[in-house]
Amino acid sequence: YGAGPRMPRWMGTFHSIGARLLRRMADRAGLPPDFVILDDDDALKLCKEVCKEAGVDETGLPPRALRGHIDRAKNQAILPEQYEGHDYITDLVARLYPMYQERLKQLGAVDFGDLLLWPVVLCDRDEELRDLLGRRFQHVLVDEFQDANQVQYRLLRHLAAGGRNLVVVGDDDQAIYGWRGADVSLILEFERDWPDVRIVKLEE
Repeated sequence: YGAGPRMPRWMGTFHSIGARLLRRMADRAGLPPDFVILDDDDALKLCKEVCKEAGVDETGLPPRALRGHIDRAKNQAILPEQYEGHDYITDLVARLYPMYQERLKQLGAVDFGDLLLWPVVLCDRDEELRDLLGRRFQHVLVDEFQDANQVQYRLLRHLAAGGRNLVVVGDDDQAIYGWRGADVSLILEFERDWPDVRIVKLEE
């Protein structure tokens, strides 16, 4: 991801961009360069194995529920050591989430949530990497921004930090994905983080 006047353009979903970045950052994350990306079925199977290993009855915490809690945590950029339980179920998640993540590491694998979480965490920790990405991505355009979640937005902020040339297109009235982690406040409070923003309303 070197900078230059003829840098190639990247286009894709958040997860596809995250995967491309993570392939280049794999060593920094302690991952092999050919790390495996688990699909939903594989991630669910791993959750079942973790529950069994920990002696957690599936009637108390179904593996699918564990998978959902972990996915929501990653969408909010919450690491295993940062996850805090507040009732019986989330206390179990706080115990199992680190085990799940350790199993991923042992397998040399990531899940979909890691494709965004790892680049954000690595940029948070490494100023050199942040500067490198800031120079690499001189212009960033995001569509359907009202559906973005916290980890996606934190990745955007890293990518656009250098040139601060960020364009987001969205309509808060069409925000319908709160159930999967979308945070409409990101578009409603966009001016807080980007006070020099120019707003263009498309009303016709």
